[in-house]
Amino acid sequence: MNARNWFENRIPSQDGQQPCTLMHNIHKFTLVMDTLSRLEHGIF
Repeated sequence: MNARNWFENRIPSQDGQQPCTLMHNIHKFTLVMDTLSRLEHGIF
């Protein structure tokens, strides 16, 4: 899965929401960035 697909698909760790729909709120933006950081470091 590439980054664009991940950003547009529903993600279980984001309560089944699309990360692209969470970017309008600073708290939700932080949750998306935390998830990306975990993926980058191999923490699932």
